[in-house]
Amino acid sequence: MRPISKAAVLAAAASVSVGGVAFADGGTLTWKEARHIARKLAIREAHRHKVDHWRIFGGQRVSKREIDYVYNVDYSDGTLCDAEIRVKLVDPSTRLIRARFTDVHCEH
Repeated sequence: MRPISKAAVLAAAASVSVGGVAFADGGTLTWKEARHIARKLAIREAHRHKVDHWRIFGGQRVSKREIDYVYNVDYSDGTLCDAEIRVKLVDPSTRLIRARFTDVHCEH
């Protein structure tokens, strides 16, 4: 084989393998996406109820498609709550991501 032919075959093989690596990573929830969705859920909660202060911290990856965050909130009536926000990549092909509160503990 000529050197130009070998280079063309190697370039074609390399382009196919790089595309496969990029596609395989599509099923992983990124930290940036998860934090964004968790923050949207916390803001929605703050608009539904009278909230003095809230914060999200302590992200922990549960699986390739799930990340948990710790959520603290101080309500205007004096109630303090701790919860976990679980962010999950539901459908990797459409990048559908959902978040929900789990493990809620409140003190009055």
